Amino acid sequence: CNQFVLKSILNKMIKLKNIDLSTVTLCSQIKKSQEEDCELWEAIQEFENNKTLINRNHVIEEFWDRMQADLGVLYKLGISAYDVMLDYDKHLEKIKNRPRG
Repeated sequence: CNQFVLKSILNKMIKLKNIDLSTVTLCSQIKKSQEEDCELWEAIQEFENNKTLINRNHVIEEFWDRMQADLGVLYKLGISAYDVMLDYDKHLEKIKNRPRG
């Protein structure tokens, strides 16, 4: 994959970034990810019960908090946000023909 193609692919994607977790243990980051998961599901339940713009935006905010926490877990394992972005095309291919019913 040449540099131009790689840059073109990355420019079309959401830019994921790692945050400084130098003082955080893997175990602590996993707990943070679990907390964010609970917060996301609480926001989803709230939105299901009351479909307001504020609740919708809260679901999106909690989704991104969860994603950031999960990226942190991967980062503590040596997998960077950049690595995740590089594999995005593989994910798209995997879900292309995945039926959900």
